[in-house]
Amino acid sequence: MRRGVNTVRRSKAIIALARRAPIGYDAANSENSMRGLTGVRKRSLTIAGHSTSLSLEEEFWQDLRAIARGRNLSLSALVGTIDARRQGNLSSALRLFVRDCYQRGEIGPARRG
Repeated sequence: MRRGVNTVRRSKAIIALARRAPIGYDAANSENSMRGLTGVRKRSLTIAGHSTSLSLEEEFWQDLRAIARGRNLSLSALVGTIDARRQGNLSSALRLFVRDCYQRGEIGPARRG
């Protein structure tokens, strides 16, 4: 049973990072770490000539579009490059890609109100 708890904590930490949580924010211990996220959105894309559907939280879709714009790529082309080198689930690979772009400074903190 502990394994499931740790998996949830890691997932919350990844989501908090992708949402641009302040450095030092401990999402794993925050009861409110999931508040403010919009629901999962399913989108259809054509990747390498094949249609596929992906489910991601809206914040990840927004970040992927921003990264694609910054690289002068279509969203499908960006996802295609990630798909070509991934191991495992594509939705998870996309979330990790967004996290890596944030850590490298390719995308910055979300603007707040």
